[in-house]
Amino acid sequence: MGIPDLSQTPYAKKVAEKNPKYRQEMQRISIEHNHKLRQLVELMNLQQPCRIMFFDVNNTMDNIMNVVNNINARKPGSYEVNKAFSHGYIFGNAPLEIDPHYVFVDEVHPTQEIHHIIAMELHHFIYKNFNPQNKSILISEP
Repeated sequence: MGIPDLSQTPYAKKVAEKNPKYRQEMQRISIEHNHKLRQLVELMNLQQPCRIMFFDVNNTMDNIMNVVNNINARKPGSYEVNKAFSHGYIFGNAPLEIDPHYVFVDEVHPTQEIHHIIAMELHHFIYKNFNPQNKSILISEP
């Protein structure tokens, strides 16, 4: 599993107000990380008798953000995409609350609702690619 585009987080947007190149750099790092990880997965599949697949969580997050942006275009303010719901839950000394109208619970982490959507997409990916009922996916021994 790769990583989402870190330039889209509230933290990156906040830092970019003082350092405009920050978001570009975070996007470059995210793309490079995913590219290298995908290459390593492909290499491992060639060198080992295994079947590992790369789940593109960045693409999943892009799809989620497209849906959120379309909803916001029709009904402005439905989802907050630029600010975090909270400052995080580091010390654990206050009740943790949620708000489904936010995409990020803190400055870098998606809300539980967004995590749930990602989990459903991952489940679909696993089912589609590793379902034992699908005989075409079974690994043949050399």
